Amino acid sequence: MKIREAKNRLEAEAHERAAEEQRQRDAAETERQAAGKKRCGNEPAPVDPTPADKSQTNFTDPEAKIMKRSNKGSITATTGRSWWTASTKSSWPRK
Repeated sequence: MKIREAKNRLEAEAHERAAEEQRQRDAAETERQAAGKKRCGNEPAPVDPTPADKSQTNFTDPEAKIMKRSNKGSITATTGRSWWTASTKSSWPRK
């Protein structure tokens, strides 16, 4: 069940990225046509809406992202908001 949810999440993210890429390409093409310029080079490859073969996701925390490190390893990174609670707000130094 978790694997199916993770796969669906990866596919949804890939579809969103592909839709955004297509919107950017369409806007650039419209701008190019409005300026009366021709496309340089070959026609670009179509946008692929499938996730990459090495796409990964975190099963326990879907918002955590896997980021590459300079030593060719990887680390799971979050936004850092999880430690911010009501108790830490009251103890935060005031100006």
